[in-house]
Amino acid sequence: MFLLMVFTSLILSTYGQCPNGYHQHEQSCYAIVTFVAKWTYAETMCQAAGSHLASVETDAERLYLNQYINFLHGTKYRYYWIGGFNFIDGTYMSVGAQNNLGQIPWYPGEPSNRPGEHCLMMVQDNKSLFGDFECDTEQAFVCEIELNSQQ
Repeated sequence: MFLLMVFTSLILSTYGQCPNGYHQHEQSCYAIVTFVAKWTYAETMCQAAGSHLASVETDAERLYLNQYINFLHGTKYRYYWIGGFNFIDGTYMSVGAQNNLGQIPWYPGEPSNRPGEHCLMMVQDNKSLFGDFECDTEQAFVCEIELNSQQ
């Protein structure tokens, strides 16, 4: 609980269009969080700061995040939770907008569809492709605020 309060207080002070700790790219603000957490707790932490786990919807967005993460942390953290899940029928949905993610750029061998692998992660390498993984695994994560959705 203490870490959630600290994380929230760091994020809530605003700088420009994005809250402190977030970086703007096009119409979104991103926070790269290296405090490792399970997928559901990562989403809770993002929500506490007024965001969601990132819904990476385009190749341009994915490649931007790849470059930004490499700039900040290199390959120190290999996996990052993002906002996709398949708890119902195997179709990946975005956590913020609750829409179908459609074509997903999968890492070779993914999705593995092993039992319990229902959460979407980004594999931080030269292309930042996606994989499915067990939601109870602790990973770094990416939060996103879509600027056009703010009031």
